[in-house]
Amino acid sequence: MPRVSVAMSVYNCEQYLAASIDSILTQTFEDFEFIIVDDGSTDRSAEIIRSYTDSRIVFLQQSNQGVARALNHALRFAHGEYVARQDADDISFPDRFGKEVAFLDTHQRVAVVSTAAALIDRTGRQFSTFMPFVRHDRLVKELKRGVCPIMHGAVMLRRTALTQCGVYNPVFNWMQDVELWLRLSKYHRLANMREVLYQFRKHDTSITHKARIDLRVKEFAKTGKLQPETKVEDWTNFCKQFDDECEAGLWNDAFEAENRLRKAQIELAKGQPLRAVRWVADAVRLNPALVTDVPARVGRRVWRALPVVGGLF
Repeated sequence: MPRVSVAMSVYNCEQYLAASIDSILTQTFEDFEFIIVDDGSTDRSAEIIRSYTDSRIVFLQQSNQGVARALNHALRFAHGEYVARQDADDISFPDRFGKEVAFLDTHQRVAVVSTAAALIDRTGRQFSTFMPFVRHDRLVKELKRGVCPIMHGAVMLRRTALTQCGVYNPVFNWMQDVELWLRLSKYHRLANMREVLYQFRKHDTSITHKARIDLRVKEFAKTGKLQPETKVEDWTNFCKQFDDECEAGLWNDAFEAENRLRKAQIELAKGQPLRAVRWVADAVRLNPALVTDVPARVGRRVWRALPVVGGLF
């Protein structure tokens, strides 16, 4: 049996797929199986996957059912002690698996570990760095706020934890990872490593869509119902109300404000602070509540970047 089972969901990702697969096959830690699920792609993704002859690859196909169901399909075929994630348009550094395995071997109470990540654009140019919180209690606190402090694509976790607590719940679509980490946190420890071992690709075309998802999850968290035992009916009822309000245009300014904050982040990473300030000012004009929220976000970002003092627990 391999020590690690790698799970990747693929949907229409032909432009970046080969580089992502190569980054797994060239890991310095080689004792793994690589389960790739084509989630009903209509481009050349399946053809690209079939072109690989590495015996560690297990190729599965299904009709388009979404990331959660695709990953659950992969997990049914997983035999490893640990399960590693990889997104189809991202890149893992060669020593990622080796360092994550060593971490989990050493920290027996931890069931989920992820890493810091370089944020790259569609061309592969780095424009920022995701430096995460590391301690379990802080990670749970952030998850309950509706913010995921764990880079999903860079995760490695114990398969026994999934056996005990269950796999992804597709009903939680936009926050299936947040809900799973919270569910696992009731019985197990969560952790992050501060080392950059992953490249996370951000696409310009997904900014608006991501703003809508983030705002939806954060607003649900404000109800206090995002917990280690989140009820499906609470989430579905909230989503219905949220969608009705979106259709009525009640969230348009908030969406646009979030878009402008993302543009500010990009400009700041490019070394253009004045442009960033203009985008922030425009965002606050659209959503005055950001007057207090933006400083809090900046404070958390600075806090994450500070050196870690003491252990994980």
